[in-house]
Amino acid sequence: HPTGTAYVDIWSGGRDRITVVQKLTSGAAEFATMKLGKKGRATTTAARFASHGRDLGIGWTDGKYEIYAHNGKRMFLRKVPGSVYIVDIGPSATRALAVGAGDTRTVRLWTRKKGTDLPSLVHPAGVRDARFGHDDDTVLTVDTEGTVRLWAVADVRGSPVATVLDDEGTDAKAVSAELRAGFVVAAYDDHTARWWSVDAPDKPAVLRHAAPVTSAHLSPDGSQVATAAGDRVYLWDTSIRPMNDKADVHELLTQLWV
Repeated sequence: HPTGTAYVDIWSGGRDRITVVQKLTSGAAEFATMKLGKKGRATTTAARFASHGRDLGIGWTDGKYEIYAHNGKRMFLRKVPGSVYIVDIGPSATRALAVGAGDTRTVRLWTRKKGTDLPSLVHPAGVRDARFGHDDDTVLTVDTEGTVRLWAVADVRGSPVATVLDDEGTDAKAVSAELRAGFVVAAYDDHTARWWSVDAPDKPAVLRHAAPVTSAHLSPDGSQVATAAGDRVYLWDTSIRPMNDKADVHELLTQLWV
């Protein structure tokens, strides 16, 4: 989280519709239990905090997508086909998105204030990951074919932001991606993560790992990359990048900590 507070969402696997939220600040843990909704058949299947940390989006097996304030008050409710498996809230908290198992190729979007439907983002394959970028007008998605797309929500324009090849020359498939401060990081199935500028998607820096990379995330200013591979977490520094010398981008990232 940009303020230095880490928010970790943990939900029970039963039918009690209870979400336990763990808040970490300066190494100290605070616990809060939010009892959401009533007892029923639905269980939580997805959860994600807004970037400001005050709102929590939650998806359920019955297709409901809800957003709650930190005090447990529900502020938003929509329905998608099938069990919800992806949720997100825009950085400005004006828009929300979700993907349901009943229509995995479509990312549905809404305005938060009036709940108005926005044009959906339709993919040629199922959506594996979807999240807002640096503002509420930009969405980054990864489909099951491994293609990373950057969408302009206003005109529903979505095109691949980079073509990445693995060491054997075949297409490497992305499993997750994130966009912040004009930079994209993506985890790929060829034991690498790739980091690049939106302005230069054809020159990604390659972060090599000994195991498959399951996730990759950027710091708020894009200066650091955190990756997870196997049983390890890696932190990579990108602050030494020369902003006007993109030809040397492969040499820019230095591994700091494992």
